Amino acid sequence: PGHPAMPHNPTEEIALRIRGLREAAGLSADDTARALDLEPGQYARYEAGRADVPMGTLSRLAALFRTDAAGQQGGGRVIEPSSPR
Repeated sequence: PGHPAMPHNPTEEIALRIRGLREAAGLSADDTARALDLEPGQYARYEAGRADVPMGTLSRLAALFRTDAAGQQGGGRVIEPSSPR
């Protein structure tokens, strides 16, 4: 009660974390997309939790936001559609 709903899947959790880190870094979504050489629409899908963020992009985000990539992934889990499970 009184707490925002926590995401129920890892993609949504990552989306919330990268958005928070981007905002804390003072960057716009468009600036972040440009820095990563991504289409703004693709980056927007990552932040909205509508697309899995590839590990390479997570690493680049960590470098851009000067943080540890494992912190963005929720304990080091790699969330990619092509990952074997």
